[in-house]
Amino acid sequence: MIEAIILAGGFATRLKKKIKFKSKTLIFIKKKTLLERIVTDCIKYNILNIHLIINKNQKDIIKYLSKRSEEH
Repeated sequence: MIEAIILAGGFATRLKKKIKFKSKTLIFIKKKTLLERIVTDCIKYNILNIHLIINKNQKDIIKYLSKRSEEH
């Protein structure tokens, strides 16, 4: 079984001015977050075991994923 690791633990220092307080993975591109696009591509290629690596300060990602899991 193929696994995917999504590295989302950076501080987005180069994009801070443009994205304010969001993580890079939560930037919207054509009505989908970057994270959604990556996960969708993984599923498309039957990669279902996905690990998301974040740092302890990225509570926005945890909140977003919790909200999404409640919707489904």
